[in-house]
Amino acid sequence: PTATVEAVWAAVGVGPDGDCPPVAGGDFEGGVIPPTDWTHVQNNITETWQINSSIPYEGTYAAECLYDPNLVNQDEWLVTPYITDPTEVNFWSMGSLYWCRDTNDNCDLQVWLINGPGVNDGDDVYLGKADDDWPADYTYAKSTFSISPPAGTPVRIGFRYVGNDGAQIVFDLVKVCSDSVPDCTLVND
Repeated sequence: PTATVEAVWAAVGVGPDGDCPPVAGGDFEGGVIPPTDWTHVQNNITETWQINSSIPYEGTYAAECLYDPNLVNQDEWLVTPYITDPTEVNFWSMGSLYWCRDTNDNCDLQVWLINGPGVNDGDDVYLGKADDDWPADYTYAKSTFSISPPAGTPVRIGFRYVGNDGAQIVFDLVKVCSDSVPDCTLVND
């Protein structure tokens, strides 16, 4: 039998670059929101997460959320499939320092550990925001967050655009390290 490269990465717990393996759909190369087995929670009827094909970090597509010009609050979520025993999540993102962080602080890309089936229902854990990693306006930066849920508990990672009168935020290439992958040993015959 043959296996995809992605299946081999997942089995050994490492990606081709020595980093964590990609989350299924976390490269957004399927070209749809939400990716297969992800959850999309839309609270703003005008602007929410969508596919971006003009400025991905890698490949052809990324996820983006634009600001609502009607100045209506935005609380938009993209949530990964369930992952058992994750230890770290990392991804690449970018946005406006002027509108999202340094001057106006009108929007954030927050990262959450989602416990259970609901999103933003009181039992989720705030991990941080990607905005702090951005070096300049619309310049991709890698964000890394450590995770320590109870052993054996499946959890999800939530990416939340929250704000009003903010700006475009884009993220791509979501990867998660996990302690639940099998130990691999190289054997020479």
